[in-house]
Amino acid sequence: MKAVTWWLRHLAARLGGVGMLALFFLAGSALAYLGLVRPDALRLRTLESREAALQARLAQTEQKVPDNFRPALPELPGENAWPAALGQIVLAAERQGLSLAQGEYRLTPDKSGKILRYQISLPLQGTYPQLRAFLDTVLTEVPGATLDEVGFRRDSIDTPQVEARVTLSLFFEGR
Repeated sequence: MKAVTWWLRHLAARLGGVGMLALFFLAGSALAYLGLVRPDALRLRTLESREAALQARLAQTEQKVPDNFRPALPELPGENAWPAALGQIVLAAERQGLSLAQGEYRLTPDKSGKILRYQISLPLQGTYPQLRAFLDTVLTEVPGATLDEVGFRRDSIDTPQVEARVTLSLFFEGR
C-alpha cells in the first residue's frame, strides 16, 4: 500500500493538478467503456445473431407452406341441431346454479346461405365463478359455439351475485 501511495505522490508531483485531473478523466472514461458500452455491444451482437437465426427459421417455414394452403375449418353441425345446442346451453346454466331469464334469439344466414348464425343474448345471475364455469362448459361442449360479448354488473362490492349479459353465437351448416 505504501508503494501505491508513494507512486501516486510521485505522479502528482510530475503531472501537476491539471495532469492528474486529465488522468482521472481518462481512467473514468476507460471504466465507463468497460462497464457500460462494452456489455451493450456484446448484448447487441448476441441479439443480432438470434435475429439472424430466427429469420433463417422463418424463411424455412415460409418455404414449407404452399401458396394454396387453407386451414381446415371445424366441422359445423347441421341446421337441425340448434334445438339440441340450446338445450345444452340451458343445461349448462342449470348445472352451475345460474338464474337464466328470457333471452333474445336471432337467426341470420350468411350471403351464400351455407352457414347459419344463431345469435343468443342471455341475462344470467350468479357468482362470477359460476359464470366462468358456464362459459367454459358452453364453449367446450357445444359444437359451433362462440362468445361474442359479456357484460357484468354488481350492485355492490360486498354482493357475491353478479348480473351478466352473455351474447353467444351458434354456427350451423346451411343447405
